Amino acid sequence: TGRIIVSSINILLYGYLTFFYVRLYRENESKFSLGLTALSIALLIYSLASNPYLMQLSWRREHLWMGIFNFIPDVFATVAALIMVYLSKT
Repeated sequence: TGRIIVSSINILLYGYLTFFYVRLYRENESKFSLGLTALSIALLIYSLASNPYLMQLSWRREHLWMGIFNFIPDVFATVAALIMVYLSKT
């Protein structure tokens, strides 16, 4: 239950950040704001993929889907980390 609540809060926060950074990128079109947009999208997808409630509703506990989607949150966390490394070098 705690993981569902925290993950749901993260979905709301990353959704807001994605909206904010997309608007920021449209205003100034800098590479840094584009990187922040990509980072917030990766973190939003991470939160969606790691929410146990959404996984249970979406994939209906099929073993193939659970195996595939069991590692997706880690993939998007890695993408987010790579974006942060890229942004730190620019």
